[in-house]
Amino acid sequence: MDVGGNHYSILENLDNMDGRVVDNANFFAIDDFDKVANDELYERLLKEFPSWLKSAKAKGIISGR
Repeated sequence: MDVGGNHYSILENLDNMDGRVVDNANFFAIDDFDKVANDELYERLLKEFPSWLKSAKAKGIISGR
């Protein structure tokens, strides 16, 4: 598997897979980590977490408030 330079097909396919109970992957391309500010990277990493958490609770995968 090659990561970088727009060779992300496997990782991108994980984010777009059908048939999952909940969407548990988020893909975004970054070719040069040194050019991405820490706060932007953090935001990208957690972008889909709130919707995943809500869906996982609704499906009974996790419990809690």
